[in-house]
Amino acid sequence: MKTNAGQSHAVVCGAFIALSGVLLIGKKARIGPKLNWMYAPRMKQLQLIPAEKPEHGGELYQGERKTLRPLATDRPIHLILKAKMPFPGSQGAEVLREAWRLAEKFFLRIYDHAVSDDHVHFVLKIPHRRDYLKFIRALTGLLSRRYGKGFWLRLPYTRVAHWGSDYKNLGEYLEKNRLEAAGELPYKDRFFREEDFFA
Repeated sequence: MKTNAGQSHAVVCGAFIALSGVLLIGKKARIGPKLNWMYAPRMKQLQLIPAEKPEHGGELYQGERKTLRPLATDRPIHLILKAKMPFPGSQGAEVLREAWRLAEKFFLRIYDHAVSDDHVHFVLKIPHRRDYLKFIRALTGLLSRRYGKGFWLRLPYTRVAHWGSDYKNLGEYLEKNRLEAAGELPYKDRFFREEDFFA
């Protein structure tokens, strides 16, 4: 009798375990698709989204929908303002003078600059996005009123740079522009390219 009871107990336990397994498997089967639906597409979507480029304006995205300009408060920013015509006389120096004045007014720090034939470069650091917007609107608006509507050829170009080798390469690039403007190097008609700075 004990043997039969033991066998019956084993059968009951086995049935319970089997039933629990079915219930557990069923529970997993119901949860599994939900988890996959929540996480798998999201992971796949992240892989399909390209990394955001830290540049905006200039010749980029002309005719396309407007996007938010990438900016940073803890990294240097390369800014280029390009005019429709070459700067006559002391006009380039006046652009610099007004830029320095407005940078001080809106608490921007200018690390470097270069005036070329028809465009000017700045390497600067901003305290906040709103301060950059105030600065750039004041500078471009002032010079447009002074020299006529349509003075600027393109939207201001900006690229968020990195400290270190990128910052050093940026300084060398601006020095090359200064030498070209001074006639010590042959002028090369070009616009800023990201690959000039990313190794």
